[in-house]
Amino acid sequence: MLSRINVFSVVAVFFMLASCEKFEGSLPDPLDYGYLSLNLSLTITSEPANGRTLAVNTDDFRVTIFAADGTEVMVFDPFSTAPAEVSLPTGEYYVEAHSNNLVDAAFENPYYFGRSDNFTIDKEELKSIDIEAELANTKVAINYSTNVVNTFHSYTGTVTVASSGASLFYAQGETREGYFLTSPLDIEVNLSYTKLDGTTIDRTFTASIGDPQPKTLYNINVDATLEDGKVVFNITVDEGFDTVEVELG
Repeated sequence: MLSRINVFSVVAVFFMLASCEKFEGSLPDPLDYGYLSLNLSLTITSEPANGRTLAVNTDDFRVTIFAADGTEVMVFDPFSTAPAEVSLPTGEYYVEAHSNNLVDAAFENPYYFGRSDNFTIDKEELKSIDIEAELANTKVAINYSTNVVNTFHSYTGTVTVASSGASLFYAQGETREGYFLTSPLDIEVNLSYTKLDGTTIDRTFTASIGDPQPKTLYNINVDATLEDGKVVFNITVDEGFDTVEVELG
């Protein structure tokens, strides 16, 4: 009887040791932590053509913390939910912030994006990071000369994102700037003149912006006259200090 009890005791001790060894092996490695403080600012590079500056609240932005290899670590959506200090394991990170309104084409809908440089979180350190968000759209305005306004009875335009087909229609008298995905754009301008006998002269002209840039306003300047019943047409694309002559089709 005694020997049987001893055998059971040995077996029980063996399983206890094996169990303890397995448990200890499954424990995660201890990590050191530091702290991150995020500051988000917004840069508006230009005033809209109509003089109205749209209010943008960075509290509504989506802010994402990434590990240096691109792995998503933490998301605050909206940014207003982020604590004053974020606890992170030591390592290398970067942060992206953007407004939650990205579409291919829209009026009065500026999209802002910003990315920090890579930074390192050290043990028990408080790191303060500034993220500057800037306009990430391409802006397009269509402007008609006095000749067009005084001569033609109808003048409209359409700007289309070539890759998706999304477009904005610029009705006669439209002064707003369109905000577009930064991707090649096709431009179409339609002019119509009604003669005294009731017949009309309709002309469609096209142009393109093959390599549009973000935070850049492209002014499509349209000028046309009637000479001997024919439309003499000129269009230029003005991007700030540079004026680019565009071939028409």
